[in-house]
Amino acid sequence: MGKFSVEETATKLFMAGENRFNCSQTTLLTVAKYYGIDNDQLRLITKPFGGGLSRSFKYVCGAVSGGTMALGLLFPEDPAIQGKQLLDYVEEKYGTVFCPKILKLAPNEDPEKDDVVTEQRRKDNCLPIIIDICNWIIEKKGKQL
Repeated sequence: MGKFSVEETATKLFMAGENRFNCSQTTLLTVAKYYGIDNDQLRLITKPFGGGLSRSFKYVCGAVSGGTMALGLLFPEDPAIQGKQLLDYVEEKYGTVFCPKILKLAPNEDPEKDDVVTEQRRKDNCLPIIIDICNWIIEKKGKQL
């Protein structure tokens, strides 16, 4: 097996046609895959956290939610401390942890009615933050579980 690539894994999971995963699922599953954790329950647990929580596109970014779950999995002794550091990192780098701001939605845009969460927005806005959060977590944890 070749070298693990966060970017390739996340892109495949997030952009892969009809069977693709949401931002929360992609983040947790990419980190889990890196550490050799394969559990079908992870896919189900993270599903309602995509799209700013249940596809509301109003609340915390799904990649942040998925990343926080990954921290709970990898840092069982102090996940809240690690989670706060992740929130601070994302806030500092992207200016927000909220889905509509990351997607750059205008106040009048309704993602459910107007289908404004296009493939291009997923690729340009969501995928980079997913990859960044996965890399941040892996760097924080290190290579060994």
